[in-house]
Amino acid sequence: MVVFVDTSRPELPAVTLTWGDVYPGSSKAGDAFFEPDWVPEVQFLVGRNGSGKTRIAKAMTTAMRVAGRTVHYLSADRLAGISAYAYATGGAGGYPQEYKGAGTDDWAKQQSKQAAESWGTANDTLHVLREQPDTLLRLAALVRRAFGRRLRLAEKSGFLDPVVELDGQQYSLLREEGHGLRELVILLTAVYRTDWELLLVDEPELHLHPSLSRLWLQELQAECRSSGRRAVVITHEPRLLTPTTWDDMTAIWVTQPQKEPTRLGEKVPVSRRADVEQSLSENPQLVGDLVFSPRPVLVEGVGDVAAFTTTASRVCAREEAAQTDFIACGGKSKIPLWLQIARDAHLDVRVIADLDALFDTTVRAAVDPLPLVRQAYADDLHLTTASTPRALQPVTEAIGQSQHVPVNDTDRARAAAALDKESPGGRRLSAVLGVWRRAGVWLHPEGAIEDVLGMPEHAKSVNELRNAAAASDALTEAVTWAVHRNGADVDLFELLTLEVERVGTALLAELRYSPEATFDHPVGPTAETDERLVSVAHVKEGVHRLTVRSPARYKGYWVEIDRGTPVAEWNLQPPVGDGPSS
Repeated sequence: MVVFVDTSRPELPAVTLTWGDVYPGSSKAGDAFFEPDWVPEVQFLVGRNGSGKTRIAKAMTTAMRVAGRTVHYLSADRLAGISAYAYATGGAGGYPQEYKGAGTDDWAKQQSKQAAESWGTANDTLHVLREQPDTLLRLAALVRRAFGRRLRLAEKSGFLDPVVELDGQQYSLLREEGHGLRELVILLTAVYRTDWELLLVDEPELHLHPSLSRLWLQELQAECRSSGRRAVVITHEPRLLTPTTWDDMTAIWVTQPQKEPTRLGEKVPVSRRADVEQSLSENPQLVGDLVFSPRPVLVEGVGDVAAFTTTASRVCAREEAAQTDFIACGGKSKIPLWLQIARDAHLDVRVIADLDALFDTTVRAAVDPLPLVRQAYADDLHLTTASTPRALQPVTEAIGQSQHVPVNDTDRARAAAALDKESPGGRRLSAVLGVWRRAGVWLHPEGAIEDVLGMPEHAKSVNELRNAAAASDALTEAVTWAVHRNGADVDLFELLTLEVERVGTALLAELRYSPEATFDHPVGPTAETDERLVSVAHVKEGVHRLTVRSPARYKGYWVEIDRGTPVAEWNLQPPVGDGPSS
């Protein structure tokens, strides 16, 4: 059920989408799922593919139309609305065809409007430009400023055909221009047209140079500020997310599969919002990197980013390094702030920091409440008071016996790093660091990153750290702990095993009807395809061997099957010799 709530902006009511609106058939169908309040004017839905962004946009479109509001939705397939396709026979798919333009008669106009509303495609774009001269003039003015080209809408033989003029030459936008300018025309028309209160756009960055994506977004934001209209943008483009204030950041909603969207930074206390804005001023891409990375790793500064990225490129598989982003937060004091923001958004975040973070009260406050940490302190260290200060008591006592009493966290970290690893204090330090690592926070046991790399004190320029990391394996353990691993090899082997089991099961089904039969190829309706995957050979009475042909990394793996061996015991064996049977 959709519930509407009165707000101070009666021109566009707040809306509550339920689980049932977004995921029909959900067991939580009546529970609230998404409740935007339209402040700021343009809001963003971000998240990995399959996290529900398009579902939310479509549900929002339906809900607002039911409420009697004018909504314009552009799907990622919008270009299809100003394109033509032909279809090959025999299910061979389609191919593009020359598109003459939009028909000028009333029937064509009505059909275009219905298609645009139903599918989120740009079928009605040319009719809007014809009927709204101000929209066409604004569009033409921007195209001229941005590209140095003249755009006008021609009518030829009953079709609307936009024409581009450049250096005295004319050509058709629809038939002789690439995807980029056509996309921009659709997107800008959507912004400038006057017949919407809410605009939803799915992946505006498609086919556009990043600078043109940003140009379009600036036009959208300016339009919404001046008109009071509202918009929702679904994007995978980090460069579209460059908030400079805490208010800007709260326009971003992070989606996760089968989870309610999270408003980024919503729980940041007022006292820390200035810290958020300082971090954003120092690293404008912080939020974009954070929300789009499969594995964001928070570090203290840009020198740390250089060192860890250099190490990852040397020691990690390409797919691991490519899906891991080391993100500078602006110092140790900012790490707990961004750690909490990331965790509130259910992001798979990790932290690498210097050892002095262990003694920082704000960092402790972010780590100690975690159930994993509290449980480990209680079970592994047998503490009745499950806190880091209590866990570090043997370390603190050992440090207090040193000749130089530490006066700050840096001194304490140096003293802790110098403890004998086999002493009570050294063993306890190692245990606490192990607990923090299980909670997603790696602290250098050697002290600072310079200590890990064996660099002189205060030598921490970006180039010095990058060069030191390039010449040393000292950061390898931390980096391999931090990088993103999606278990692709494991998934591939598991899927291969299931496919082999399917082929083997089909063979056994045939053997039930003909126990004396022998086979030298797969059987059943998919036999031709299956033969590209495995070969089949008769080994002895009632026994067949299936040998993997593809994928190449598992070529030669084999399993022998018979009617007396349960499927659960069909384990693929590596290609060693000829196998156990003859």
